[in-house]
Amino acid sequence: MSLSRINHVLAAGAVLLGVLALVLCCCSYESESSRIRDLQMPDVDLSRIDDGTYVGQVEHHDNTYELAVTVAPHEVTRIEVLSCEGDDYDIEALVVLDRVITEQTLSVDAVSGATKSSKLYLMAVYNALTGTELAF
Repeated sequence: MSLSRINHVLAAGAVLLGVLALVLCCCSYESESSRIRDLQMPDVDLSRIDDGTYVGQVEHHDNTYELAVTVAPHEVTRIEVLSCEGDDYDIEALVVLDRVITEQTLSVDAVSGATKSSKLYLMAVYNALTGTELAF
């Protein structure tokens, strides 16, 4: 086999490996996004949470959703966003935090079209109230 032919075979192999890596990366990302969207939020017994303000966060890729959740008297009275990416989906999903305050549960409907951001906010609230991270 000539040197030129070997170089062509190696180049084709490198391209094939690159495409395979890209496909695997995209499949992994989609799978993670699906797991977040499909996550059923566990409820928190607020009668067991002392009054105070609790900070919770969840990290997703290079973005941190960080919230301060105020409980008094054994009810969520305020949720303040300390940090998030702030894209259109994150902004639309802010409504979910109002739902938590109104309904006093994490089992609220996600915002249609911003389901993943809604779930990430809810996961940060859960982390604030329990100190536990939910796996996705």
